Amino acid sequence: MKSVELPKSAVTIGDCAFASLGKIETITIPSKVKEIEGRAFAGSRNLKKIVIESKKITAIGRNAFDLLKNTDIYVPKKKYSEYKKLIRNSFTNKNCFKKIRIIKY
Repeated sequence: MKSVELPKSAVTIGDCAFASLGKIETITIPSKVKEIEGRAFAGSRNLKKIVIESKKITAIGRNAFDLLKNTDIYVPKKKYSEYKKLIRNSFTNKNCFKKIRIIKY
């Protein structure tokens, strides 16, 4: 399996929920998600694309996207600035932030 689409009813991505995934390359975060907890995707080195459909995210936990490399995170155009700030502030090592791209759609 190279892709994961979470249940549409999901409202939180839990702490370390998808940390150090094996061969997963793409994850879609559904529209009802309000929070992504710490280290949710940390260390998932094969993860190349995260699509955030939600426009309701108010919190992203510490190091949620830590140790990702060459990963594109797609965010809704109207939430681009807000989500970019949330994602950037979630990193304790700002050099890791430089290894991802945040793209509006």
